Amino acid sequence: MRISIIGTGYVGLVSGACFSKLGLNVICVDNDVEKLNRLQRNIIDIYEPGLEELVRRGIDSGKLSFSDDLPNAVNKSDIVFISVGTQGKQNGELDISQVLIASHEIAKAMSGYTLIVTKSTVPVGTGSEIERIFKNIAGKKSFDIASNPEFLREGSAVYDFLNPERIVIGCKNDKVANLLKGLYQGINLGPVFRTNIETAELIKFASNSFLATKITFINEMSILCESVGADIRDLATALKFDKRIGDTYLSPGPGYGGSCLPKDTKALFETAKNHDVQAPLINSVIQANDDRVIQLSRRVTNSFENPEGIRIGVLGTTFKANTDDIRHSPSIYLIRRLIQAGFKINTYDPKGNISTLKSLPEVQVCENAYKAAINCQAIIIMTEWEDFRVLDFNKIGKLMCNKLIFDFRNLLDEKKLLKLGFAYKGVGFKTPERIKE
Repeated sequence: MRISIIGTGYVGLVSGACFSKLGLNVICVDNDVEKLNRLQRNIIDIYEPGLEELVRRGIDSGKLSFSDDLPNAVNKSDIVFISVGTQGKQNGELDISQVLIASHEIAKAMSGYTLIVTKSTVPVGTGSEIERIFKNIAGKKSFDIASNPEFLREGSAVYDFLNPERIVIGCKNDKVANLLKGLYQGINLGPVFRTNIETAELIKFASNSFLATKITFINEMSILCESVGADIRDLATALKFDKRIGDTYLSPGPGYGGSCLPKDTKALFETAKNHDVQAPLINSVIQANDDRVIQLSRRVTNSFENPEGIRIGVLGTTFKANTDDIRHSPSIYLIRRLIQAGFKINTYDPKGNISTLKSLPEVQVCENAYKAAINCQAIIIMTEWEDFRVLDFNKIGKLMCNKLIFDFRNLLDEKKLLKLGFAYKGVGFKTPERIKE
């Protein structure tokens, strides 16, 4: 079986590399020739654990190749996945123009039966729109349309693809369902759920919006805990024992970010609005998450009489650990708010692509956490990198002007820090007193 994947972004590249591991012949197609040349040399623009090795093996085995020739790739393929980007518009809707352009090109190029599958996150009704394109362009050529949304988490995408908790297939007939299910043979297969295309398209948005709701809920509980003397860490642990609630996405922090949850919650809200459906819960989740960084930035600002010129170290710029993605990162939003308040910023992240911050004169991008601590009045933990948990805080304390840590991930050992003379401020529990040296 030979497949083509249109788009070599995060989803397309991970999918292509993983399918090649399963023994399929995969052509990853993109119109960025320079990027394709880098990929052919196993130079990958994104950081994802295990991906570089998987791409190398695919290339070496001859199962994975890269091309800018879409018509040739389509003609050689039985199944074509559309995995191009769908960016959020200013109004929250998704821009599916690249999906539709790819559909036109595929329809013109196909010579025989082709199964076209959307892996891109697309709003409900996109499958029907793609089908109309093929009916108009492909003529009497045989084709089917399907939806096979991805549920990959950045930082564990390779594992998630090869160990899926479920596979969702939206299609109209058994032939398509069996073809798609067959692609995933050879992995630790979870439940395969078949439905219609519209439902499959909506499942992705519902899933991400529910996860965003859990994150927002636990953050609201953390604020209440601080007010009443409760401890969010114990509260979250107790919630996790309840199988109805589950044990994930219950860690308080600076709010959700990345390329999926912010975009998908807004897109779901706009979809509901466009169909005259009220969605106050989703809207409140979006607003509460936007407010979270504002709350935390005020917590920092209110700790100083005059922030003007005070240097703060921010550890972590990615929206979560084990990725280089800073899109919609709460850390970037926090840094910008602190700059507006008058602070100077030292920052460090093990993997974060922080080229946008280098242009800001108030930000010093540092090569390690220790340099980020130099001359700082406070350190803020914004990303839950394991590297930060094992730092030598005795050394860091000696580099700082004032031993104050805002741990907005509850990552560190507060008792150890207190013994070292730090003032420690986590989220969701009463701040303990500093132990004098």
